[in-house]
Amino acid sequence: MAGHFDADPNSADWRHFGRLAGFTNQKPEHRTAQGRSPWVLCHTSTGQQASRGDETVQTISKRIEEHRAATSSETCPKQAVNAPQGPSKQDPIQTYQRHLKTVRERFGADMDLSRADYMICSNMALQGFLKDQLVQALEQASPDLGIRKASHQNDYCQRTADAAFANPKVQEHLNSSHNNIKSKSQEFSR
Repeated sequence: MAGHFDADPNSADWRHFGRLAGFTNQKPEHRTAQGRSPWVLCHTSTGQQASRGDETVQTISKRIEEHRAATSSETCPKQAVNAPQGPSKQDPIQTYQRHLKTVRERFGADMDLSRADYMICSNMALQGFLKDQLVQALEQASPDLGIRKASHQNDYCQRTADAAFANPKVQEHLNSSHNNIKSKSQEFSR
C-alpha cells in the first residue's frame, strides 16, 4: 500500500503517511547481521480503522490478483509448471533437508523458518521440482511445522509452494526452459 500511495516504505514514525509499511523497518541501517529488517513495535493504538481502509484493501487485493493472473497466464504456461520435468531420481525431502542445512549455516539457528521454507522451495523449483514435491517436502521436513502453523499446515505448504513458483527468478527459468523446448521441437520438426 505504501508503494501504491507513493508513501515512504521506510517510515515507522506515527506522524508519517504510510507508516508501518510491512510492519518492518526497511532502513538499511537497522538491518540485522542476517540481513533481516526488524519488526516495528506498536506501543499504543486507538484500535480505529482508517475510514476507507476496507475499500483500500479490497482495491489493492483486486490489483494483486489481476497482476498474478496476468503474470501466470503470460509467463508461466500451465504445461511448463505441470510438466514432469522434476529431477525424478532426487528425493524432495532429502533435497529440502540439504538446503535447510545450508540455510542454517548461513543464517544461524534463530533464522525465520518461514523465510527459509520460501528460499528453499524457490531453489528447489529452479532445480526442476514440481509444486506437489515442494508441498510434500514442507509437510514432512519443515522444522516445527506443527507448532508454527498448527491450524493451517496444508494451506501454508500450498501457499509457500505457490509463492516459490511465483518468484520472478523461477518464472524466468520456467519461461526460458519452455522456450528452449519449443525451439528444439521446431528444429526437430524441420
